[in-house]
Amino acid sequence: MLKDNPLVFLHIQRCGGTTLTNLLDLHFSNDQILKANLLHGEEGRILGISGHTGAPLALPDGIANCRLITGHNNFGDLDAILTDPVYVTMLRDPVERVVSLYRYWKSHRLDYCEEHGLRGPLLAKRLSLAEFVQSDEPEALYNVHNGMARQLVNHLIAPMDLSDEEWLKQATVNLDRFTFVGITGLYDLSMDLLCESLGWESADRIDTANTYAQAFGSGEQFESISDEIITPQTAAAIIERNWIDQQL
Repeated sequence: MLKDNPLVFLHIQRCGGTTLTNLLDLHFSNDQILKANLLHGEEGRILGISGHTGAPLALPDGIANCRLITGHNNFGDLDAILTDPVYVTMLRDPVERVVSLYRYWKSHRLDYCEEHGLRGPLLAKRLSLAEFVQSDEPEALYNVHNGMARQLVNHLIAPMDLSDEEWLKQATVNLDRFTFVGITGLYDLSMDLLCESLGWESADRIDTANTYAQAFGSGEQFESISDEIITPQTAAAIIERNWIDQQL
């Protein structure tokens, strides 16, 4: 249950995080919320990227006034700059997550990607799903190759220097620090358990956000794409590259 401890949501891509963020936002005032990615401490400051805008963020060391912190961050970076946080996150079946990420990225309009320098979506638009899964380009590698475990072991944007067994062990130890871990495939039940864990009343209604289908409503940023068949070979390749995520 929350007291004065900051609530920290480790937002892993395509695990229903935007929907969960919207639910969390209801319980805090705007001045208590920090939405930022890649937060880390450096020379007495906390640096990062503000929301999804790509704007640099610099705060005085110490963010005691923040009661809710959300974003695509590394667990270890957060743990180094926060005091006694309450961690929550969502996990998803690795095949579903990687396919969702590919389709979401690919649905971005080419001109929008080029204007904003979106390397991940540009890569997805250039490659088939099978090629995307096997790609060693950093944008694919860091998000596709055990992307959930990477955030738990501080390697969201850096090479992994652990064996798979060491990686799994460290990810599991870190995941045990979380007060709540939801499963995207059991979303409604997960949200009920989250509210119970935090001492909140269950939400009467949870509106799904940031889905592939909803993206079509933004003609400036997204476009419709054709469905691509997920072959058994491609699914097997995803599982092979997500062995640790599968164990989690």
